[in-house]
Amino acid sequence: MNIYEELRKKRPAHPSIGPEFRSDSSSSTTTAYEKKENSQQNQQYNYIQQREISEEINFYPTPSSFVTGPPSKNHWKPDSEVSSCADCSRPFTLINRRHHCRRCGDIFCGRCTNFTARLDQDCRFNPKGHKHSIESRICRKCNDERQNKTKPIINNSSSSRYRPKRNNTTPGIIRDLAPATLMSVPNDWTWSTF
Repeated sequence: MNIYEELRKKRPAHPSIGPEFRSDSSSSTTTAYEKKENSQQNQQYNYIQQREISEEINFYPTPSSFVTGPPSKNHWKPDSEVSSCADCSRPFTLINRRHHCRRCGDIFCGRCTNFTARLDQDCRFNPKGHKHSIESRICRKCNDERQNKTKPIINNSSSSRYRPKRNNTTPGIIRDLAPATLMSVPNDWTWSTF
């Protein structure tokens, strides 16, 4: 994928302020910033509370879902509104630079945005890795959300615990956990030490 070609793509004429949100029964709250024109034609940023969003809207349900380009920047918090990292509170300097989380739009230092995830044009996670989804910088909170949603749920009851069986032909080696390289060694191989 050529990142320069992706960046040259034209944006929609009337972009949304960020990801489009739907309301649903199981939901969480997110925030964004909206650019608003006032009567003197000056631009000011107003903090807005987004509608409740469902968990399934943050992930694409199928690998064939439509991705049109890189994540939007329309929901990013303006640089002028913060002087320190939203996570660790370190002040921004010439050395400790500002970095936007591509998903939530908040501003963090480089240490607090050292996670990456594939995002679509609406800043939703796209774990299937569609060719147009771009590996993007995300913050610790967004990474935790992604990790919690993608981890399989494990039932810890005693009846469902995984108990590997020992291989009868090779004592001491667990059949299901044996490395693939052991399977490639011929049976008549003579091991020697020099």
